[in-house]
Amino acid sequence: MKKLNPQQQRAVNTTEGALLILAGAGSGKTQVITTRIVPLLKDKRVPAENSLAVTFTNKAAREMNERVSGMAGQLAKGIVISTFHSLGVRILRRDIRALGFKPNFSIYSSSDQAGVIRQAVRERDIDPKAIDPDQILWNWLPPQFIPAIRSCSKASTPSILTTSSCSRCSCCNRQPPS
Repeated sequence: MKKLNPQQQRAVNTTEGALLILAGAGSGKTQVITTRIVPLLKDKRVPAENSLAVTFTNKAAREMNERVSGMAGQLAKGIVISTFHSLGVRILRRDIRALGFKPNFSIYSSSDQAGVIRQAVRERDIDPKAIDPDQILWNWLPPQFIPAIRSCSKASTPSILTTSSCSRCSCCNRQPPS
């Protein structure tokens, strides 16, 4: 702990309850968090599966995982160290069935989403000049193109039916609710 300043040492020595560490880039957050986790696992015998460290970047999560695993060995097995986004996806995949969806979903980037919209516009023979994918992504459409999102219990994702398209669910061919 000789590399840590007094504020960092205080954070590392706070071993009871949750701890939020907010600091700027390059301030030693990764060092503080890993230095705090290892004694919790080794000395306080906190089970790894009861420990969670969340950060913003994949690089920081990877570094924390490597350091904790290197210092705590097998005691670190089961610890969750991830980014906020990765943790969100992990929770969704674990619990999404409760919402009626399957856990094999994909998360599309903004450009991929716009590409899917362009493809749907082409497949439905809609004039591409009539619809701007960015307007759809930001929840604005001319009234004649407002989609009705219908959920089917058999589908892994909601079926999207435009007012001019077929009125049956593409997953199970049932009439969707009005």
